[in-house]
Amino acid sequence: MNSSSAEIRRRSVHTGDCSHLSYTIRGCGEPILFLHGFPTSGMLWDETARILSDRFTCLCPDLPGWGESSPLAGRGTALLEASIAIIEALETACGFSIRRIVSSDAGAVIAAYYAAVRSQQVDRLVLMSAPLWPDFKIPWPMRILRTPLIGTAASLFIKPFMFSRLGLETRYQRRYTDAHRRSFSHPFHGLLGGINLARRVRWGDPQEVMIPLSRILPSIKARTLVIHCSDDQAVPESMARRSAEVIPGARVLTLEGPHFIPLTHPDLVAHHLSDFFAEA
Repeated sequence: MNSSSAEIRRRSVHTGDCSHLSYTIRGCGEPILFLHGFPTSGMLWDETARILSDRFTCLCPDLPGWGESSPLAGRGTALLEASIAIIEALETACGFSIRRIVSSDAGAVIAAYYAAVRSQQVDRLVLMSAPLWPDFKIPWPMRILRTPLIGTAASLFIKPFMFSRLGLETRYQRRYTDAHRRSFSHPFHGLLGGINLARRVRWGDPQEVMIPLSRILPSIKARTLVIHCSDDQAVPESMARRSAEVIPGARVLTLEGPHFIPLTHPDLVAHHLSDFFAEA
C-alpha cells in the first residue's frame, strides 16, 4: 500500500437537509460506504478502514448530528428520506457510485432503507447489530435521555458515563482510545452538551420508523450479510435472524465480540468483510 492510498482525507458535503456533513476517505479500489450508529462517529470504522484501504476506497461519514456533522432539522422518517440525498451528495463529491455499504446500529437502519428504495444501486450490504424491527428495545441510557424533562435533567450525569466507557466491558476497554472519546463526544461539549445529547437521541418514535422499514426489507436485492455479535447487549440474535429471513438470500454471521465490534475487533471485522466482498 502506498502512502497516498493510506492517507486519510477529511472533506465535507452539504444537502438541503444537512448544512455540513463531514467524512473521511482513504485507500484505493472499489468504494465502500461505512455507516456508524449512536452514540459514535465515523471514527468507529477507522481501524477497519485502514486495514481494508489497500484494496478498497473507504468512505466514512459522520452521520448528521454526530462527530463533526451538523444535525438535521427533521425527525423520524424524515431522517431516512434525508439519507438518500446525503448518499447521492457523497457520490457526486467523490466521483463514484456507492454500491457496497457496511453499517452498524442506527447506521444499519439507514443502509437497509437505502438498499430497499434504491434496490438497483446497491450490490453488497452488511447490516451489523441492526435494530430493524419495531419491537427493538432502546438501551436504558437512551431511554432515560428520551424521557421529557427527566432526560434533560439526567443528561448532565449520563453524558460523562456514556462516553467514558461506551457501555463496554472492562476486557474491551483497551480499544476505546481517547481519540475515540473525543470524536464521539465532540458535539456535546460544555454546559449544554448533555441537553444537546438528549435532543439528539430524541430522533423519533422507533415504531414510526421501524414499522414501514420492516415492510420494505424484502425489496432489498443486494447480496446481504447480517452480522450478530455474541456479546451484544442491545440487539438480540433473534432480530438478526428475522432480518435475514425476510431479506432475499441474506445470511447471518455471528462474530465473537460486543455491540461496538468495529471498535474492539477491527481486524476480525475487516477479515470477514474482505471475504464477503470477494465472493463471486
